[in-house]
Amino acid sequence: MKRLPVFFAILAAWTATPAWARTDLAEPARERRVVIVCSATAVTGDCDFTSIAGAAENAEDGDTLVLRAGVYREAAILRAARLTIRAEPGAHMMGVAAEEKAALVVQGDDILIEGLECSGIAVPHGNGACVRAEGRNLTLRGVYFHHSQEGILGGRGRILIEDSRFERLGGDRATRIGHAHAIYIGHEAEELILRRSKILASKEEGHEVKSRAKRTIIEDNVIASLDGIDSRQIDIPNAGEIVIRRNVIQKGPRSTNPQFIGIGLERGPETDYDKDHSTGPALIEGNLFISDLRTTTRLSSVRNAAPAEFKNNTVVGMEPQDLGESEWFRTRKSAGLPPFPLLPSAPPS
Repeated sequence: MKRLPVFFAILAAWTATPAWARTDLAEPARERRVVIVCSATAVTGDCDFTSIAGAAENAEDGDTLVLRAGVYREAAILRAARLTIRAEPGAHMMGVAAEEKAALVVQGDDILIEGLECSGIAVPHGNGACVRAEGRNLTLRGVYFHHSQEGILGGRGRILIEDSRFERLGGDRATRIGHAHAIYIGHEAEELILRRSKILASKEEGHEVKSRAKRTIIEDNVIASLDGIDSRQIDIPNAGEIVIRRNVIQKGPRSTNPQFIGIGLERGPETDYDKDHSTGPALIEGNLFISDLRTTTRLSSVRNAAPAEFKNNTVVGMEPQDLGESEWFRTRKSAGLPPFPLLPSAPPS
């Protein structure tokens, strides 16, 4: 075989694919790490960390942190992206807030938290949460947040909450009454989706659900005062795109607000929020509303937004006003419902 002239050999080397561009030299994708975290009081033989904070500090993008059963009296900041926090049954964060914000301060994007129990979070500002959502796109699945000032606060991008329970959350008289809520999604969120969850007995005049998101979808939940001293069951103060569908929504005898739902009540020239939200109509469809409050109640109060569209709801225990296309019953008994405080798990079909 004849050798190429020197000129052509140099040309061939010069035009060859550089090493940095060769796909056969590319590093393989890193496998998703599974990191085992144990409570300091319940250490097992396979623990990688005995601190959620330590595991979070060392986490890399895409890791899964598995929390073994135990009480974690600590808080953590999640900075890595695409983390999964998978709590085994009995894993319970309790009583400690990071940065005077939350048990988990979520700064990374695209985070999934599932199965976690959290309680006892309180800070001097009155808005201590189980989760403070500061990154984009957060999913909560199967969590149980209770007896804290807030369940979740904040949010950017999409907030998805599924198959979870939020109970006895809200401010306290030592801080601020009515400024903390079970679920409080901020105006930087594009979308809140709340599905198949129970939000129960908010306290000190907090709402069960408060969403400033541009789009709010609430479907197939039980949202109830029970014996809580709450305010509205759903408050969407900056309007936006709204769907409230197939929920059981109950107002209890100690609720301080006669309205089930508020829409657009904080829109207007005095606020910065309204410029980011549409004024499209809210669809309120297929819900069961139960009033156990012994004063006049209203399904909704709407301001600076299109009127809500009511379709095929069932309304129990209030005067027949503002009901739209709804079926009305004066009492629980006439509607075939059990006495207070019992609730059905779904609206009548």
